[in-house]
Amino acid sequence: MEFGIRRNGGPDLSVTSTEQLHDGGGIWVFASARSTTLLGVVGRCVDVEVHVGVGLPGFTIVGQPDEVCRESRDRVRAAFLSRGFTWPNRRITVNLAPSGERKGGSGLDLAIAIAVLVADEQLPPSVLADHAFVAELGLDGSLRDVVGAAPLVAAVRERAVVVATGNSAA
Repeated sequence: MEFGIRRNGGPDLSVTSTEQLHDGGGIWVFASARSTTLLGVVGRCVDVEVHVGVGLPGFTIVGQPDEVCRESRDRVRAAFLSRGFTWPNRRITVNLAPSGERKGGSGLDLAIAIAVLVADEQLPPSVLADHAFVAELGLDGSLRDVVGAAPLVAAVRERAVVVATGNSAA
């Protein structure tokens, strides 16, 4: 699992580790979670990279998300607040890599939420190690099934996959 930070104007300090890294101010600013999306009927791995940094508070998703993916911003924020987590009052940028492929569906919600929680130091980075996350989030923070769970889970079979209860047979 890759984690990293970049100090303002400084070198990239990326490492491969499950240890928590801090910049000089003690702020965790980057996390990457594994998920999948469907390309036709085939599951494709997606790295959900989240940067929580300074700037006007906002939430942006880049990396060719479809409309349902862009709407995850609202589902994730509502789920945070419903479950008692603090929504970061900072700039949040989510990159869905690789950027060259279109990503769709609500199955990336959980990966986005977990990566934001790690990047904002509300969860330890170890929750990301050797896991993939494939589930839609309800506004109350519950996990919802996604369509096409079998090929999605097959795409990340080398990891422990966190899915909604209804998709657990996949």
